[in-house]
Amino acid sequence: NDAPAGRVSPSTRVPPSHGSSGNAPSHNQMELIDRMELNDLIEQARQDNPGKRVDCYVLFASHTDAMELFGLVREAGLGARISTTPRQARSCCGVSLLIGCDDAARVELIARENGVPTEGIVPLPNQIDPNRDVYC
Repeated sequence: NDAPAGRVSPSTRVPPSHGSSGNAPSHNQMELIDRMELNDLIEQARQDNPGKRVDCYVLFASHTDAMELFGLVREAGLGARISTTPRQARSCCGVSLLIGCDDAARVELIARENGVPTEGIVPLPNQIDPNRDVYC
């Protein structure tokens, strides 16, 4: 798996052979596993960056998927911004969706329910530098 640390993606899900019975986890079990993993990653990012706000970036393979999910998330009344993909997130698309980590599980569910493919969700300390491009 070449996903960066802290990234929840389809490739990090439990393989079908996981479990003592040899049966593949159900769709609901997979959602629970993904949510638990995402929550653990968010908590770890918060512990690693005390005193800093941690944001979540939803990654995509194409900008059209990003725009589609942006509309659905806003329609659901959640906050979201179109953002450039931070270098630490390493994605093939330069567009990501910046969301509050408290909304990450809901955004992931909205994407699944509406068939919008994502490449994962990455929690990172605030990447916005208010002093960027300030020269005096």
